[in-house]
Amino acid sequence: MIDRLLAAFTKLGLVFQNPFPSLHPFDLLVGAAAAVLLRLVVWSKIKNAKKYRHGEEYGTARWGNEKDIAPFINSDFSQNILLTDTERLTLGKIADPEKRNVNLNVLVIGGSGSGKTRYHIKPNLLQMNASYVCSDPKGTVVEEVGRALVQQGHYTIAGEVGKTPEQWNSGVFSMIHSLSESVIVPIAGLVIAAVLSYELIRMVIDKNNMHDFDTFIFFKWIIKAGIAAYVVSHTFDFSISQQA
Repeated sequence: MIDRLLAAFTKLGLVFQNPFPSLHPFDLLVGAAAAVLLRLVVWSKIKNAKKYRHGEEYGTARWGNEKDIAPFINSDFSQNILLTDTERLTLGKIADPEKRNVNLNVLVIGGSGSGKTRYHIKPNLLQMNASYVCSDPKGTVVEEVGRALVQQGHYTIAGEVGKTPEQWNSGVFSMIHSLSESVIVPIAGLVIAAVLSYELIRMVIDKNNMHDFDTFIFFKWIIKAGIAAYVVSHTFDFSISQQA
C-alpha cells in the first residue's frame, strides 16, 4: 500500500506537464460526473438551509397581515373555516403545501357571554361545508341554526340535553346503579382493603412491632383509609354528576 502511494507521488508531476485540459472521452466523463455530483451536493445544502435573519435583534416579530393569511384562504367563501372578518382557513388544498402546513383545529377561549357560540360556532355551522358534532348544553344552538341546516338538506339530531340520566332512561339508569352497588363497589372495596392491610402490616414491621411507634404515620394511614372508603362508596354519584 505504501509502495503504491509513493509511486503515485513520484508520477504526480506528469499531471501538470500539459496546462490544457484533456479531451480524452474517459477524462471528460469523469469530469462531468464530478461536476454533477458537486451540483447535487450544493443543491441539497441550499434546499435544507436554515433561514437566518442576520443582523436583526430579538423582538422583531410582528402580527400577521392580509398578505400572510392570503395563501390559506379559499377563493370560494363557503369552503373556509371562519376566524374573523378578514381571516379564514381553507378546507381544501393550499398553494405550495410543502412550505405551509395547515392545522384546521381551532381553540376558542373565553369567559361566559364572551361570544364563543355567537361569533364562532354559529357562523361556521351556517357555512354548511362539513358534518358537525355539537355539544349544546343550553339547547339553544339547534333551535337557532337547526332549521337552516334542515332546509339545506342537512340532518340534525337533537339530544334531550336538559334531562338528567335518570330522567332520560330510568331502566338503564337503575341497571347501572344496581351493578355499581352489587358488583363494582364490593370488588373495589376488597382491593382497597387488601392494599390498606398490606400497608398496615408493613408499617408495624418497619416500626419494630410498634416499639418505634410514630403517631403521625398511623393517623395518615387512617385518613387515607377514610378517603378511600368515601370515594368507593360514592363512585356512582361522582360519575353521574360528571355526565350531567
